[in-house]
Amino acid sequence: DNALNWNEINHELLNTFARVLIADTNDVIYAAGWEAGIFQSMDDGESWTLVSDGLTALAIYSLAINSNNHIFAGTYEYVFRSTDNGESWVELSNGLGSWDIRALAINSIDYIFAGTWPNTQINGVFRSINNGESWTQVGLSEHAVSSLAINSNDYIFAGTIGGVYRSTDNGETWTSGGIGVFTSVVSLAINSSNHIFAGTNDSYGIFRSTNNGQSWMPVNNGFSGASVYS
Repeated sequence: DNALNWNEINHELLNTFARVLIADTNDVIYAAGWEAGIFQSMDDGESWTLVSDGLTALAIYSLAINSNNHIFAGTYEYVFRSTDNGESWVELSNGLGSWDIRALAINSIDYIFAGTWPNTQINGVFRSINNGESWTQVGLSEHAVSSLAINSNDYIFAGTIGGVYRSTDNGETWTSGGIGVFTSVVSLAINSSNHIFAGTNDSYGIFRSTNNGQSWMPVNNGFSGASVYS
């Protein structure tokens, strides 16, 4: 009822917390529990089944689903892929290695982008053009990337400790996301009008851009200014 009333539907998830949620084109929901793997619901959350066979890293930061309903999970070590609705998972580390995969995003031609957090000497954004089989570092190597979002023009936006960056060429080059955001951006979302919303984690609240990231304004009327993780 458009969020007027809420019902708790954790059930099997009661002993963990869902860090990230995503749904495929068949309305199957996947919930990633911290250090608990991935759960699946096929009945709008009424019941959940653990679907983590082959998933050796159980702390999940991010989930993404491509046009073939292949699921990708970013963990504290690797990216994993399932091509059978979560029944089994394989590790994808060729060219990527062991990282904190904080963010995943997939564009209209199924290129996959992974945002990494610093736990080794190389960070930034990695790209796969072959369903995750191999990865190439494509920029922002000096930045910790905590969020990614892609708009209807396939422009990629990356939230970092130093603000927002944008790529208009599948990650080949990046530019600073304009003026107005001067703090750490940990979450990004884009609506049907291509308005971009950036959530921060240091009490600056939410920023919005209506011009593809060229400029940003705070939009916190009625909002307490807490950290915004999603």
